[in-house]
Amino acid sequence: MQQVSARLPVALSRACPLLLLGGLLLAGCQKQEITSFSAPKDVAPTKLPAGIPVSASAPTPIQWTTPAGWQEQPANGIRVGSFTINKDGKQADVSVIPLGAMSGSELDNVNRWRGQVGLAPIGAAELSGAGEKVTVGSAPASLYDMLGTDPKSRQPARILASSISAQGATWFFKMLGSDALVEQEKLAFKEFLKSVRFQASPALDQPPVSQSLMSASAAQSAMLSAHGESSADKPTWELPSGWQEQPVSAMRAATFQVSGENGTKAEVSVIKLAGPAGGVLANVNRWRSQVGLQPVEEAELEKLITIQDAGGVKITFADMAGRSVETGDQARMLAAIVPRSGGTWFYKMLGADQLVSQQKPAFIKFVETARYPNG
Repeated sequence: MQQVSARLPVALSRACPLLLLGGLLLAGCQKQEITSFSAPKDVAPTKLPAGIPVSASAPTPIQWTTPAGWQEQPANGIRVGSFTINKDGKQADVSVIPLGAMSGSELDNVNRWRGQVGLAPIGAAELSGAGEKVTVGSAPASLYDMLGTDPKSRQPARILASSISAQGATWFFKMLGSDALVEQEKLAFKEFLKSVRFQASPALDQPPVSQSLMSASAAQSAMLSAHGESSADKPTWELPSGWQEQPVSAMRAATFQVSGENGTKAEVSVIKLAGPAGGVLANVNRWRSQVGLQPVEEAELEKLITIQDAGGVKITFADMAGRSVETGDQARMLAAIVPRSGGTWFYKMLGADQLVSQQKPAFIKFVETARYPNG
């Protein structure tokens, strides 16, 4: 077997999620290959979403065995591993993604995956019976197998997904694609999980990644707890007419519900993350996936956003129309990114297309009138 080695750059927050060596084309190759990732120093750094501050010299090497027939792709967005599988006119996508303090609970992630194939969320009581026991490397984990519908093609779609905590982050492994192909590749996916290996960092003179991530998690959890931010930390707004404030949850600072004609609804969320939280491109692509749209490249970004000045603060707005990943109905999302005081505030409205369009002026005014603590 051929071994290819590399190392992730010095900081996940500065380093790239686009951090892979050029893709190894495996099509037609019957040999399995072991791939070890660590980005070369001349890769232009980008930032990992979710505001993950990581030690400035803490590589996170990961190694795995690539199953025959999986075609490796250049990593993009927040991926450190990316593969496509093409057989008999059907396709599946495999991703490997590390996240830090804002990775969410296992139930949160399972329900997020379920939503991607149009399935309703489950409760905590159902979670324990929803997963199959597997190993990721030598660590025990659960594998979730979710059969639903592709929101765009309306064809049967399937997700296999698992996660573990390692190297101070939560690592997500996911296969998404045609039902029949994903079912056919399930054994290969399980062998792929079993082959994963993490290697200790040789940079012994630097603080470990886990300390940085744990510090970030503690700080963000304190600020964005299930009870929300304290009144001293929370911005003040001019609340639009008809917006109903809801109890905050998870990492949200505020949640509002908006109702329209014929029972249509939209939800507005406000979240603060540390630092630049991944940058504009990564967040726009994350939002696009939530309404069934394909990711875009940096060159296309300028056409999809507008930047407005509100009292000396540059606010980036995005407007995305697509379909709900849960229902397949037409949906629209408005989003805004506001950098403030060493952090980034994210505003998002998601709901029925017509209602969100009607609410667009109110949403923009809501964001522009926000007043933040300490100026």
